[in-house]
Amino acid sequence: MSEPRRDTILNRVRRWPKPVRLAVGSGLVVLGVLGLFLPVLQGVLFLAAGSALLATDVPMVQRWLDRTLAEWKRWRGSFRDRVWIRLDPPPPSR
Repeated sequence: MSEPRRDTILNRVRRWPKPVRLAVGSGLVVLGVLGLFLPVLQGVLFLAAGSALLATDVPMVQRWLDRTLAEWKRWRGSFRDRVWIRLDPPPPSR
């Protein structure tokens, strides 16, 4: 018996017609930009979702998203290397 195919959200979205993906992605980006200025909407969340959706069809958005994720990983790694709070107690002095 074969293992059932995992149907991820990305695979489901890729089955949508391209004009629908572009319209929904663009709408999410517009809501994200509005959300940056309006306190009711979560702007960053809509921008991230719209960018991820547009990245399936727009190579420029895919390149931007790849660069942003690489920069985030680099920044997160350098942040983790810094010691802000010492959790282990200092050695006792004699």
